[in-house]
Amino acid sequence: MTSVKQSFVSSLAAYLDKWLSPPIFILAPPRSGSTFLFECLRRAENVLAPQQESDHVWWRLFPYRPPDFNDFVSAEKATPENIHALRRQLLASALRVNFSGHLLAWHTLTSLLAHPHRYRLLDKTIANCFHLEFLQRAYPTGRYIFLVRDPRATISSMIEGWEHVEMMGKPQLDALIPPGSRITHWNYPAPPGWQEQTTRPLVEICAWSWRQHIEYALSFVETHPEATVWLRYEDLFTEPLKVIQKASAQLDLRLSSVALEYATRRPFSRTTISAPSKEKWRRIHKDEIEHVLPTIRPLAARIGYEI
Repeated sequence: MTSVKQSFVSSLAAYLDKWLSPPIFILAPPRSGSTFLFECLRRAENVLAPQQESDHVWWRLFPYRPPDFNDFVSAEKATPENIHALRRQLLASALRVNFSGHLLAWHTLTSLLAHPHRYRLLDKTIANCFHLEFLQRAYPTGRYIFLVRDPRATISSMIEGWEHVEMMGKPQLDALIPPGSRITHWNYPAPPGWQEQTTRPLVEICAWSWRQHIEYALSFVETHPEATVWLRYEDLFTEPLKVIQKASAQLDLRLSSVALEYATRRPFSRTTISAPSKEKWRRIHKDEIEHVLPTIRPLAARIGYEI
């Protein structure tokens, strides 16, 4: 993008941030279908969304540094300067999607400027489970989608994805893996305390990571029920059109024909490792998952899964 376009995008973001409807943030543990959900909703007519996850924005503002080599962003960091920077950068990241070699479509630009209150920012990054203290202060009227999945399937998929460092790894943390660890890298967002888990078997690491994502999200969601729409992975993939339409109605989103077609077609997402199928976890990780069931069963019940 040229410097002229970058300047225009930054100025447009600064203006629109004052007038847009409250943003929507997708919350989900790793490997729970959040990419498919995001790809459906970002195609709505009144949504502004980045091309993919916004991790780069958070890492730029809150890089891994001592003593907090993790993805938790506390309320203490929600200074006016940090809030201003995050809001502008998230929105600018979404607007840049429309500037790939050409100016924003004229009708979209004129609609944005004339009726900015009709549009919403949509953001999705798995680490948002650990950003909620900050987000609540940056966007007091923000809305949230909490997407959950049977933890047995989620943890199985996390194990399957662990070696795919190119998609989900955190190379910034490799040098911090303690001696004697059973892993050589960390995948998925890094919860506080992650370094204390590295000597455990991989299934236990993934189960612990799942619990942290869910517990941090639940601590917010359970105290802000009016701001949250709950969705289940199993419903999303069984009846995607019905689920997307219902969620969109709750969030005042206008689904385009492109969004409806995408939901109906249900293509594999860019983070798919192997084709999803019912009870796949039993075929590939049955013994490992049964080993950690006692550690995940109470939390699973809190999100509606009796396992």
